[in-house]
Amino acid sequence: LVYNALKVCTHLTMPSPDIARNLVNKEHKMIVQVCEAFTQTDGAIEVIMTLLAEPLSRHPKMSDRDASLVELVIVFLRNLVASSMPPNGASFIEMEEGRRVHSDLLRKFKEAEVMDLLLTIAQHARERPFKSQSSALLEIFLNTFNFTSADQLMNIPDVTAATEIP
Repeated sequence: LVYNALKVCTHLTMPSPDIARNLVNKEHKMIVQVCEAFTQTDGAIEVIMTLLAEPLSRHPKMSDRDASLVELVIVFLRNLVASSMPPNGASFIEMEEGRRVHSDLLRKFKEAEVMDLLLTIAQHARERPFKSQSSALLEIFLNTFNFTSADQLMNIPDVTAATEIP
């Protein structure tokens, strides 16, 4: 059940490349709603992360099904982080909303130890099945620190505090 729900949520959070310009903001708002549902529901991210326990315990001898599950989770996490990034030409209000969603998402990632797991996976990015997901991992890391300056990273022990709106 969780696996099928994850497939649907991954699809719902994936922006359409063929969407008309006038629909980009509507699509982005719907994608953000899915992201907010995960940040406002206690334990939702943790449930997704538990799907990885068995497949990762079998690394490097994962089956194709294990590899596809890991890929699905990584793509979903990438979509969640990307959804908190406002579209080009966003207004000030949309930028601030993006910062709020981003901060909430990072807080949930910290609670579920998502970044620790992704960093561990990134250490094996040259191995199967992670090799095919190395660009998605880079996107996650890039978008995670999008609202964070180098000074903020050096001066605080917690990245989630760096992205919070004062």
